[in-house]
Amino acid sequence: MLRWPMNSMIILKNDIRELQRLKQTMVEYGNAYQIPDAIIQDVNLALEEMVSNIIFHGYEDSGPRQIEVRVKRKGDALFLEISDDGKPFNPLKVPSPNLDIPFEDREITGMGIHLAKALMDELGYRTEEGKNILMLKKRIS
Repeated sequence: MLRWPMNSMIILKNDIRELQRLKQTMVEYGNAYQIPDAIIQDVNLALEEMVSNIIFHGYEDSGPRQIEVRVKRKGDALFLEISDDGKPFNPLKVPSPNLDIPFEDREITGMGIHLAKALMDELGYRTEEGKNILMLKKRIS
C-alpha cells in the first residue's frame, strides 16, 4: 500500500470559500521551498478540483466537517494527501471523458477529475478508518 510521509497540514472546513485559503497556503509553501510557480499552479488547480468535489458531493448532510490536506516536498517531488470522512469515493475509478466529441455535447461529470489526473504525475486512493485518502504526486523538475 502506497503511503507518503507528510510534514505540513492545513485543515479546511467543508465550505467552498476555504479553497482560497488552501490556494494561498500552497503559494506560501511553494515560496518557502522554492518550488516553481507553474508547479504550484498545477497543484492548486488539482487540489481545487478534488476538494470542491468533496465539499459538493462528499457528504450526506450539510453539517460542519473537516478536510485535511497534507503536503511534503521530498527530493524532486511534492507529495499531497487529501483526507475526508465523506462517502467512500474513489475518483480514480471515474472513466475519462470522451474528448473526441464536441465540447457542448460532453458530460460535465468527471471533467475536474480528468483535469487533476492530467496535472499530477501520480495518484493513489485508499480508505482507512472511515476516511477517504487521496494521494497526489507532482514532480518538480
